[in-house]
Amino acid sequence: MSFVDNAAYQIPLFFIGTIEANIDMSVEATYQFTAVAIVAATGTGLVGPVGLGAPSAGGTILGVLQNNPQLAEVGQVMNAGITKAKISAPVAVGALLKVGTDGKFLTATATTYPVGMALQAGATGETISVLLGGWGIVGNTGGTGATGKTGNTGNTGPTGATA
Repeated sequence: MSFVDNAAYQIPLFFIGTIEANIDMSVEATYQFTAVAIVAATGTGLVGPVGLGAPSAGGTILGVLQNNPQLAEVGQVMNAGITKAKISAPVAVGALLKVGTDGKFLTATATTYPVGMALQAGATGETISVLLGGWGIVGNTGGTGATGKTGNTGNTGPTGATA
């Protein structure tokens, strides 16, 4: 497999497509390929008790939004696999990543959940390929981390990772 011009690529493994957007996420430049979390439903017209919203900085995520749903439309979220993702600060290849409140990725610190790994280096504002499917994804927060963050029994993060 060859990747021309270091363009971001995707290899999806698992999508969640049953949760409605809690806010209007139809602005592609703002929301597509950013992390989303499950939040209490407060938006007009939502059917279920939860919706898609912005994650808390350094917190867990449901996955990365693949489409641009309007308020109360179902969002397609990649939960596992390799996804395109927007970054808010420079990252190096192999860096463990966390999210900010804007849903964009940046290098994780010792006090935050890593939610992915950079498969490409990138500069602020770029879209890169990120490996999801472990660490800070909801329901699997990476085993026991170096700074005391604990996950589900039997789910261990990568060797040497800070959780």
